[in-house]
Amino acid sequence: MQVIDRRKALSIPPVWRLAFRPFFLAGSIYALLAIPLWVAAWTGLWPGLQPTGGWLAWHRHEMLFGFAMAIVAGFLLTAVQTWTGQTAPSGRRLMGLAVVWLAARLGWLFGLPAAWLAPLDLLFLLALAWMMARMLWAVRQKRNYP
Repeated sequence: MQVIDRRKALSIPPVWRLAFRPFFLAGSIYALLAIPLWVAAWTGLWPGLQPTGGWLAWHRHEMLFGFAMAIVAGFLLTAVQTWTGQTAPSGRRLMGLAVVWLAARLGWLFGLPAAWLAPLDLLFLLALAWMMARMLWAVRQKRNYP
C-alpha cells in the first residue's frame, strides 16, 4: 500500500487496508463453511433449506462466483496496485465490494429469486473491473488493457 497520509491509513482497520486480506479471509471461511453445508445437503441431513436452483446449482455457482471470485478479487486488486503503484481501494470502498459479494452468497443460499441474484453477482464483477480499470487508466499502462 502506498501510504500518502499515514494518519488516514492507520484509521482504517488492518483487514480493510489491502484487498487480499478481506477477500482471502472471506474465501477461506466460505470454503470451510460450504464444505460441511454441501455434505449435509447432499446426504439429506439438511432437508429444509432449498437454495435457488437446488443444491447442485448452488454448488456449481458458488464454487465459481463465491469461492473463486473472492480469491480472484483479492489477488487482482492487490496485483494491480503493485503493477501501477496506485493505491488500491481500501476502507469503505473495499467494504462495499465485500458486502456485495456476501449479499450474493447469502441470497443464493436462502433462495432469493434469480432476478435479484444475477444483478448482485454482476454488480460485484463490474465494481471489481471498475476499481481495477481506474488504477490502470490513471497510469496509462496500455499493456494491461484488455
